[in-house]
Amino acid sequence: MAINKSLTDTLLQQIKTFEDEKPAVAQAYERIVERLTKSQSGKPTLAIGDTLPPFRLPDENGILRTSNDLLSTGPLVVSLNRGHWCKFCQHELRALQAINRDIQNLQSSIVAITPEGQNSAKKLKADRELGFPVMCDVDNAYALLLGLAIWCGEEILLIYANSGIDVGKYQNNREWLLPIPATFVVSQDGKIADCYINADFRARMAPEDILASVRKVV
Repeated sequence: MAINKSLTDTLLQQIKTFEDEKPAVAQAYERIVERLTKSQSGKPTLAIGDTLPPFRLPDENGILRTSNDLLSTGPLVVSLNRGHWCKFCQHELRALQAINRDIQNLQSSIVAITPEGQNSAKKLKADRELGFPVMCDVDNAYALLLGLAIWCGEEILLIYANSGIDVGKYQNNREWLLPIPATFVVSQDGKIADCYINADFRARMAPEDILASVRKVV
């Protein structure tokens, strides 16, 4: 409960901070969430019991890692994130790091996947002091495969540009796509044991729910 309360409160506080200090950003976020919800963006194309599509991606050090290799040692928690600049992703990854030792003690592991290049992935891992790999989803290929890549929209792009956030530069392309954040708990046989996908990127899966799901499949 303490972990959940901490993450939930932090995310809610972040929303309030935007409302108080950057109302234009908060309002734009409300509009994009409403648009994504109405269009059913992020509607799960995968369900519990499905096999998570395998991936082969470079980590923050440029080393190619595969989901099969990661699953060879036990269950896997896969967290799709928008980028090192995203406050909500930062909070989520900090919460995942807080349970990383518990996950490891269950002979399981965590991996974060971001659409950004190696430099940004390395910065994210260093800044958040993450003890798990940060994978680079080049050109959002994996997010697209999962049906979780969306176009930012002109309003959001302008806001990011005015805030010094260059999504295209970080991703090494100009497609202006972002993944809808998602968390998958995958059993060692590659089956999805639990998942959380929400068009509202300001909400994330509770750490204790992740732990509970991992405990069921070890």
